[in-house]
Amino acid sequence: CGKKVKVVLSGLSAVEANEELVMYYKGLTKPNILVEAGSLTVNDMNLMYNIADVVAFGSQGEGLGLVVLESMACQCPVVSTNVNGVNEILVNGVNGLLCEYGDLDVFTKNLAGVLSSPELRKKMIIGGRGTLESKFNTALQAKKHFDIYTKVIENKKL
Repeated sequence: CGKKVKVVLSGLSAVEANEELVMYYKGLTKPNILVEAGSLTVNDMNLMYNIADVVAFGSQGEGLGLVVLESMACQCPVVSTNVNGVNEILVNGVNGLLCEYGDLDVFTKNLAGVLSSPELRKKMIIGGRGTLESKFNTALQAKKHFDIYTKVIENKKL
């Protein structure tokens, strides 16, 4: 994309992470900067999401995809792998960009696209905000929980 890139790897250490991906990032970012941050606190992650231009989430599998939701809440676009959990949140081209796990060419193109196109970045941010407001807002979640509890209570009366 022609921009100087600073990559921050967080979560698993390089030893625990996919070595191929770590080496790929190291090659991609030369002479740019690669920082292996290890595990970060919730406050640290919020700061990282807010200063990041894009979150690259190359997970092999997720339960919910909390990283995706947190990124969206901080108005940071997400490029991710198309795995369970994440693909229940992200719609490719609407609120994020997806590729199949292990497809580094598409993953890289998606990252470069977000980094080089302010319009695409803005579209992903707006789409992410819409997803949070329509599917993950606290009022909606509270109502869904209340409805479940109500049904359980009503079924016990029978």
